[in-house]
This record gives sequence, structure tokens and C-alpha cells, in this order.
Amino acid sequence: VNKIDKLYDYYVPEQFTDAICTGIRVVVPFSKSNMLKKAIVLSVREESDDLPFKWIIGIADNEPVINPLQIDLLNVLKNRYFVTYAKAFKTIVPRSIDFKINQRFYATDELLKINKELYDFIKKHSNGITYDKVPFKLFKVFKQCLNEGVVTADVLIKQKGKHTER
Repeated sequence: VNKIDKLYDYYVPEQFTDAICTGIRVVVPFSKSNMLKKAIVLSVREESDDLPFKWIIGIADNEPVINPLQIDLLNVLKNRYFVTYAKAFKTIVPRSIDFKINQRFYATDELLKINKELYDFIKKHSNGITYDKVPFKLFKVFKQCLNEGVVTADVLIKQKGKHTER
């Protein structure tokens, strides 16, 4: 069984507290690289252990895509038939409601002081840039500047026939 096939806890930012509920799909940073991944809220707690959780950064749905009975079924599939959470989820939720995560990055004025070449590259793309557009020679400094907050990011969640910025 996959080492990462387990449940994870995430903090809910204040702007999402009214929208978060069981069965909602969200976008979360995952692993040390903080790669954006799709996730589903299986439960909500008011309090948590003092572990260093990451934050939910986007919400994909206006209403739950699975109900409590389907969550129970997901757990039965996982525990009885030894499938991953991802495979169990795919058997329950239709593919037609899938979504894509697009992330765009923007330069802050502070970046100009740190790396003019990266600043100029990002600024010439008025709609921001995506990971795949960052030149190889600038990628290491790009990641460092992203971690330091001098490169900022917006998340675009694109669903069938519509997209929303979160």
C-alpha cells in the first residue's frame, strides 16, 4: 500500500470557514515541494493537535460532491478491498465533475532588488506565469523567491465549462 495513502489534516483559513464542510473538494499544498493537489474534506474539527499543518488554499465546490453515506462507502472500499483512497474516491464520484488546478505566479517589487532577470521575465507576462514557463536557469531562484514570498501565486480552479479564482 502506498506510503502517502492516508488522511491528512489542514488548517482552514478564515475566509473559507463558512464554505468548508464534509464532502467538499479543496486544493492543498502537498509534500515538501508544496505541489498543489486535489483533496476532499472527510471531516471537520474545531480543534487539532499542535502539529505544523499546512493551509487549504482553494475550494473547488459550492456544495459537497459526496455525502456521509458515500464517505462510509469510501472507507469500506479502502479497508475491505485494500484500494487507495484515490481509487475508492474515483469509483464514487463521476469523472465529469473533475477539476484542474492552474497556478499563476507574479513578481512583487521586492523581487527587483533580489533578481532583476527573474523580475523582468515575470513582468513581461502581464497575466503571470506558470511553473512550466519558468526557464531552467531561473528555476532554482524562482523556487527560493516563491518560498520567501517575493514571488506570489494565485490559484485558478477550472471546472467543466467554468473557472473561478480562489
